[in-house]
Amino acid sequence: MLEGYGPNAPALLRLREEGAGLVICVDCGTTAHDALAAAKGAGLDLIVIDHHVAEPLLPSAVAVVNPNRLRRSQRAGHLAAVGVAFLLAVAEPRAVDR
Repeated sequence: MLEGYGPNAPALLRLREEGAGLVICVDCGTTAHDALAAAKGAGLDLIVIDHHVAEPLLPSAVAVVNPNRLRRSQRAGHLAAVGVAFLLAVAEPRAVDR
């Protein structure tokens, strides 16, 4: 509530300083280019799980999982981010076993 919606550079950099190595952004991040670039520059790995319509240029991240990326099938474009996250967990069961 205090930092606004979506990833922001100060918060991501603070997470890195506190020892985080990976941040998973859910329901945001597809258009947060500056914040994610700053975090990546600090050595933080990022995964974006989102459903918002993407721009042609994707943010710098390990992965951008978004059915509403340009030039993608619209079969799952109706899903909210929670549905995208669920399908990712189903597709990669090792991710939930850790």
